Amino acid sequence: MKRTVLIRSLYELWASSTTHEQLYRQLAQCHNSRKDFLASEKETSFRIKVDTFGRTLQQPEQQERIDGILTSCPFKGKVNLKTPQNSFHMLEYYGLDSNNAPTNPLSIYFGRWLMDGQRDKIRHYHLQKRKYIGNTSMDAGLSLIMANQAHVKPNDLVYDPFVGTGSLLVAAAGYQAYVTGTDIDFKVLHGIGKSSRYNQIWKAPDESIRSNLKQYGLEHFYVDVLCADASTCMWRSHSWFDAIVTDRTFLPIRNV
Repeated sequence: MKRTVLIRSLYELWASSTTHEQLYRQLAQCHNSRKDFLASEKETSFRIKVDTFGRTLQQPEQQERIDGILTSCPFKGKVNLKTPQNSFHMLEYYGLDSNNAPTNPLSIYFGRWLMDGQRDKIRHYHLQKRKYIGNTSMDAGLSLIMANQAHVKPNDLVYDPFVGTGSLLVAAAGYQAYVTGTDIDFKVLHGIGKSSRYNQIWKAPDESIRSNLKQYGLEHFYVDVLCADASTCMWRSHSWFDAIVTDRTFLPIRNV
């Protein structure tokens, strides 16, 4: 969970059903040591939240569900809505079409929140906020996923043979790896020419791959980039890199 960007949160499941009545009965009948301890602990603070997917609930509807949970499982601790020691969540799923959401949820889950994933990193590295982008800049989420697939770890040396505007370098440097790359396009490497932004004609003088890493406080992981044709081997046979991460869509184009 310290690296995943595909998982929003992890929960300890206590009950699941397709109706609220069944969920409340299941929760009342559920007896496990962890649930019984947390429900009876008087010195432990808690909160209950209702999270919906595919539909928005009004406050009275949320309160009705919270009251149902407290009736089935009367927690003895103190309520703390901001910084509770335990956070309990009812998750309701209404399908993928939010414009035609059903009245009743398709599935309901209740459990204790354990931890969140790292989806906030997608927002942190989002292309809309990035200093230097191009027409083919890779989405922040996909870049992070590829860095995870490559098992990028601190102090690795990561290479992207089709570096472009450096999206994969940003993701790898975010995991504290040293990064470098090559690209055949000199203008892309140095931020020269017309801008890809709709409200900007020419690229600014300070737009570059280095400026992207500097924007996120990662400049010290930037080794450098080279203007080179990756279809022509330019490296010694000795292994230099801990990981090679790149966009495979460029491979057939450049006959690598």
